Amino acid sequence: MTDILKSILQQLNFTIAQQESLPVGSFLASFSSSQKEEYFLVLNVASLNPDKWAEEKLDQSLADLVSFWKGHLSGFSKNVSLLVLWQVLSEEEVENSKRFIFELEEDPYDFKKYVLFYTEPELSAFTDKFSEDGYRLEDLQKELNNPNSFESFKSYLKSKAPSAEETFRYFSLLSRIFIKVPILRTTSQHQEVYDLQNAIDSMFRLKGHEVLQQRLLNLDVSILENDPIDKLITKLCDE
Repeated sequence: MTDILKSILQQLNFTIAQQESLPVGSFLASFSSSQKEEYFLVLNVASLNPDKWAEEKLDQSLADLVSFWKGHLSGFSKNVSLLVLWQVLSEEEVENSKRFIFELEEDPYDFKKYVLFYTEPELSAFTDKFSEDGYRLEDLQKELNNPNSFESFKSYLKSKAPSAEETFRYFSLLSRIFIKVPILRTTSQHQEVYDLQNAIDSMFRLKGHEVLQQRLLNLDVSILENDPIDKLITKLCDE
């Protein structure tokens, strides 16, 4: 998963630097120009719960790292986000850590934080689909707005149709990447950018997964010809 994120960020002209004080696979992505600065601390974790977080002293490690970079990069503290990569065995594992994830992402101190979870089958399907061309951002954006892929995604949600399982896996991770990596919401040159993160997180907190799933199942996929998927998801969550 770290290689995928590195590829995406490098395509957006970010520079990648490994961070030895953090768990293996963690890195800092930095972008700086005369107009803006942006930084991502990408933290690769094996488990996400309060006890494990405290045991590995991740808060202190992050604080030390941020303090170090603040001394070397003038705009670091105001322009850094934390992206936590977490491979799970199932979404039940995510459910068990939901409160901690919420507290982490909603913590207003220091910097913005995002948790991107994924399963091994999702990662494998995503790699099979996109790795040959190096996870080109253009291909990812095109697939995200592909109505046929979204129809297969819906089909698997509804009936667990074996023919749609592979699409469901890679499309689930694809949409999650675009939701959780905020820089991807500002790369489109042809459509208005929508804040999927806030909309979908609000839906999960207030109404739950089942409500959003049912709305996805009831969606007439033919309207995707005129509206991109990110706009439709936002609309579903705001209803």
